Amino acid sequence: MQKLWLSLPASQRKFLIHYTPPAIGKIPYRLALHYLRRKLRKELGNRMMALWPRHSFVLKSFTPFVSDLDTSLLVRENFTHQDQAKTKEVILEVRKFFPFLSEINFYRENEVPELMGCMNPFELERDPILAAKFARANPILSVETLAAVFLFRMLDSDWKNLLSNPQTRAKKWRQHFRSIAKTLKLNPSKKKELFEIEINLPNIIDLILNLGAFSNDRKALYRQDLLNYFSLRQKNKEPWEINTIPSLWTFTPQLMIYTNCSLPNAQDIELEFFLGQLSWELWGIGAQFYLFHDPQNFIEHLRKIQQLLATVLPNKEQDPRVQALVQSANSILQNWIKWES
Repeated sequence: MQKLWLSLPASQRKFLIHYTPPAIGKIPYRLALHYLRRKLRKELGNRMMALWPRHSFVLKSFTPFVSDLDTSLLVRENFTHQDQAKTKEVILEVRKFFPFLSEINFYRENEVPELMGCMNPFELERDPILAAKFARANPILSVETLAAVFLFRMLDSDWKNLLSNPQTRAKKWRQHFRSIAKTLKLNPSKKKELFEIEINLPNIIDLILNLGAFSNDRKALYRQDLLNYFSLRQKNKEPWEINTIPSLWTFTPQLMIYTNCSLPNAQDIELEFFLGQLSWELWGIGAQFYLFHDPQNFIEHLRKIQQLLATVLPNKEQDPRVQALVQSANSILQNWIKWES
């Protein structure tokens, strides 16, 4: 299917993207979802609880022939190592026929509450079926910071498109804006201002910094730092190779632990954003651990995060925000070690 699509002239692909009704464009995606669900059910039996779509497929941002199919898989606690191997085999097989089958978040039923506590509420909105199945505790970080962290994560996965073809990303980013406007309860003028933002990388960076409530003097510094960061990424620099921008300890701490950039002092870190990023990381690796080809790498990654928290925030252990994150990290690690033993 992918080869057939790429064999079409660019003008034909553009025509199909813009004029295919979403209901028609979703047919191959529905077929892939049905096929994956049937294959997993056959292998796992009643240990598979549910498989469902999320992100653009269930939201208004779906674009035929462009959107991926992201899913969530929920299994019972008695899911075994043999089941794990079979699940990975099935996913690889299905992707041969349906290459648009993208990220699969994996949840063991007994571990969901802990992961839900780390999940960014704006990201949770993009998985409405998960949100309906499990309650999430009230966030301990400000909703404005959580919105800024969410937008930064979206930017970090979409920056190439924003640099090369921003007009094709407008639908996706407007959906993000709708979610933020609704949750933050923006007044009509602020909402109008938000939706009038031209979709491009510098403007999204400005929006993130404004939502994050950074001081004006630091905001100017961070804006330049982030523009430099994405400029280096555009030059094929991997995030862990970028060690000349200390402020990235605030924006990408989960990657900076792999650089030789010196650890900053606690006062030089924007604590809320820092914790928001690490909380997202705990949820993200927790939802991918059982499908990853080398779980030991995830265990070592989590231990590095624990070490980072202990090193950078030694005087913040009484802060309830830090306590909650440390407790979640410890609990997730214990679950993984128990599984691996």
